[in-house]
Amino acid sequence: LMMLYCQAYGLQWRKNLINLQDPLIKQILNEVDAGMQGKIPVLQSFDGKETAGYLTIWKVSALNERESKITYSAQFVSNQGRVFVPYANALWNKLVQDANAFQQVSWETVCPDFESNTQLHNNLYAVFHRMEEGIMTGLQTIAEKKLRALDFTEQRLSRIGIENIRLAKMRRLKEEREVWMDTFRKSAHVVPEVKHILTVKIDG
Repeated sequence: LMMLYCQAYGLQWRKNLINLQDPLIKQILNEVDAGMQGKIPVLQSFDGKETAGYLTIWKVSALNERESKITYSAQFVSNQGRVFVPYANALWNKLVQDANAFQQVSWETVCPDFESNTQLHNNLYAVFHRMEEGIMTGLQTIAEKKLRALDFTEQRLSRIGIENIRLAKMRRLKEEREVWMDTFRKSAHVVPEVKHILTVKIDG
């Protein structure tokens, strides 16, 4: 499947590309949209031992005023609606490593309704939440450094002997601190974005 996408995008396939976070894989997936997929390929394993359901790929973003983090998540949704992440990753690895593990048997024109699957939504939110925590940890480090620098500057300015100069500089420093804190508060608001990228049906 991914070999076909590589060919379509004029990219050289490397068999050791497995991880969804690999730059080449991300480059391909960034241009794929499940809404434009049209038909869903239906695959069968040659040994017939795979669980029936849907391998889905999702783009999860965490966005704020300063940065954006993007990751891709594989989620397997069984025909009974249960969601399995480790199995999804195992299927992904099998698909990209072994071209002889599956055969395409048909196409489906109707995509299942994943919107109502609570477990799937919870899984994807957990992916976002981990990225959000990473952003907040980075922001906290930046804030601590900035506030220490502002406090040091304030201490230095407080030793200026000429009162009108000291007060003017302290006033500008206070304004700088307020502007920075306002920007920081906006950056602390992290917005999730989830996009359905790709679906493949596994028919046993």
